[in-house]
Amino acid sequence: MRIRSLVIILGSALLVSVAIALWYTTDSKPKGADIHLQIRAFALNLDPQTLADTESRKVATLLYTGLVAVDQDGAILPRVAKSWRRRDARTWEFKLGEDETFSDGTPVTPAKVISSLCASMQPSDVQSWSLGSIERKSNGAGGPVTCTGLIAEGRDTVLIREATPTPWLFEALAGPGGWIIDTDLSKKAVYGVRPGTGPYVISSIVADQRIVLDRRNSGTAVPGNVGQIEFDYAPDPSVASRMFETGQSDLIEIDSPQIAQVLLAPDGAIRRPNSRLTQYNLDRVRVVMFNLKRLQSAGLSDHEIRSFMRLYSDAVPRQQIAANSSGLLKPMVSAFPPFGGLVQLSPGQGAPGTFPQNSFTLITENDPYSDQIAAGLPQQIGNIHIAYQAMEKSLLIGALLKRNFDAVLMKLEATHHTPKFWTAFFTPGDPYTAFGYPIDGISAIDLSQPSGIDQASALIDAKGNWVGVAREVGLYASTAQISGVRLTGSGQLSFETIGKSQ
Repeated sequence: MRIRSLVIILGSALLVSVAIALWYTTDSKPKGADIHLQIRAFALNLDPQTLADTESRKVATLLYTGLVAVDQDGAILPRVAKSWRRRDARTWEFKLGEDETFSDGTPVTPAKVISSLCASMQPSDVQSWSLGSIERKSNGAGGPVTCTGLIAEGRDTVLIREATPTPWLFEALAGPGGWIIDTDLSKKAVYGVRPGTGPYVISSIVADQRIVLDRRNSGTAVPGNVGQIEFDYAPDPSVASRMFETGQSDLIEIDSPQIAQVLLAPDGAIRRPNSRLTQYNLDRVRVVMFNLKRLQSAGLSDHEIRSFMRLYSDAVPRQQIAANSSGLLKPMVSAFPPFGGLVQLSPGQGAPGTFPQNSFTLITENDPYSDQIAAGLPQQIGNIHIAYQAMEKSLLIGALLKRNFDAVLMKLEATHHTPKFWTAFFTPGDPYTAFGYPIDGISAIDLSQPSGIDQASALIDAKGNWVGVAREVGLYASTAQISGVRLTGSGQLSFETIGKSQ
């Protein structure tokens, strides 16, 4: 059944690839942009306060920036703030740059910066978790908060005071939660675009085809390196590979075996001349999530559920799944994604045959890579049979939100390399608990210490609803002339300084 499903999906993908390739060959898309990049999905959301998908984030890195930027090596770079210093153990002082404006010409002031950060701190904001260390006053469960930790001082100074000092504050300020925008809702434009402080502005958007951005000539701390950048919509991996091979795009993420097999030689070298490969850290993991309440309703006791999940985890052939993935996966042996390997999962206990006889369905995204990974997962644990069903992503997300699933193979990607993001999946009241189940005590753990990471991983293993499968490896190819692609602390690609060397 799995093999037949895979054949059908691959066959359908081939037909789609041919159709899209013909469309790209005949479409008279403009060639005037200095740099051509790709996006795989056109469900654009360019509002930092609700942005959650990585494809929209690629475009957004050119429109917005924060007080600072943080590279993958931990280096802190000036952006809206030209300098910073620690006032005391809990307070940082940021001096704003001179003559900076939002993309519509409005001056960037301490009041505007505070308004932007405070909006991101509200519980309704999808990025509120990232700024959780900043001091605030609660006005009722789930209601708006007063941002007591944000203080304007004079014409060019912002103070940020943490309730408890954390090592990841600057990383949070550099990510979407920290991007400085004009919060005036009357200025919000199509696709959620806000006046930002980044080096580019939207020039034009043709739905399901392209996004064109023009360089800002003044008012930004990060001058654009080229005049125009175009994102071309290429949802199919084989089409995206072909576009890079033929020079229609300047950069491609190699994040599936399909792309790797087209672009890479058996020794791992890039096939296209005058191109190069870059490998980087990535906070993306594949996990199998279980609906614990569905397991209970199927007659499993709490002890049997835990035993079933551990036996399932033992049966996942992680090394084989990684071996079949062209070097793009590493086995994930810890329940805590960013630090895979610190804590080995507990071995399964109990006799599998004692479980009540049942059949569950594992759902996954319908792209070939997810299908390939799912095909390697166990189909039976004792008396429990696990069937397999591929599903379009929006339907899959809907099933998760409604808790209408037995088990799901899910791809999760952090926007910051912080432990708090991952524990948010198990923290009561957090929006990310749509993917996890609340775990008592996890929010009280000190995640700034390795021992805290161990405790969190042990709690997730003992009470959580997922089993880790694999961590993904970050890899992209670019033409030799491309320069300035910045890698953030979480391994995200930032294009704000992208350019072409002479």
